[in-house]
Amino acid sequence: MRRAAGEFSYEVVSELRELQKDMCATCRKPFTSLVEVDHIIPIALGGTNAKHNLQLLCRFCNRSKGAKHPVDFMQSMGYLL
Repeated sequence: MRRAAGEFSYEVVSELRELQKDMCATCRKPFTSLVEVDHIIPIALGGTNAKHNLQLLCRFCNRSKGAKHPVDFMQSMGYLL
C-alpha cells in the first residue's frame, strides 16, 4: 500500500468541522451522524494528507466520490457543467 505524505490529527478534523460549519462540503447538509475525512485529490491520484487537501463529507457523498478526481465527481453530482 502506498503511503501519502503528511498526516492529519483530530485537531485538523475539528478545525475542518468549524470551517465547514458542520456541513458536508459537497451536499451542504448538516452532519447528523458519521463524518468522513475525504482527500480532495485522492491518494490514488497523487494527493497527500496535507490539511489543504482534506475536507469532511457525509458518508453518502464520500462513498459516492471514491477515488474520483474532484472535478469529475462534482460533474457527476450535477454541480459543474
